[in-house]
Amino acid sequence: MAAHQPTSQDNLPQLLFFFGLAGAGKTYCGNLISARLGYHCYDLDADCTPGMRQAIAEGAPFTDEMRDEFFAIVSQRIGELKALYPKLLVMQAAYKERHRDLVEAQHPGLRLVWVDAPDELIARRLHARGDAVSAQYATRIRANFQTPTSGPRLVNDVADAEQVLARFLELFATEV
Repeated sequence: MAAHQPTSQDNLPQLLFFFGLAGAGKTYCGNLISARLGYHCYDLDADCTPGMRQAIAEGAPFTDEMRDEFFAIVSQRIGELKALYPKLLVMQAAYKERHRDLVEAQHPGLRLVWVDAPDELIARRLHARGDAVSAQYATRIRANFQTPTSGPRLVNDVADAEQVLARFLELFATEV
């Protein structure tokens, strides 16, 4: 299968933040777009605090204090990475709008992209991958996700990488 060659990448942001529910495909889409378009890709889950890791292991939701501590780390990590890489794509669930707004305010030029998928597909993906975020845990914490009211939304409901890439490129096709 030949790689999709966009006619222009001039409209693409240099700094992208993919967020969304567990199982929506943030990592898949991030890795795909990074490989095809030359972004450095970083999964911010690597920076989860010990308290967050314990909460996941226990099937408990994160507290506001845990999220606040984590997003201070997230913002710092983004700063470190963007100093090293001219094109950067980071991924993290970022369930709360105030944390998305915080990171966006602290990093001018950062573009948030909501990666979304149908509920039944998310459930199948979580069941199939069998990692620390189980389908049961994801269902339990889903109520904490604040759905964005604006901004780009990348729907990841197809298996074809070319379609996902085309959808991503369409998100920024009209921006100047």
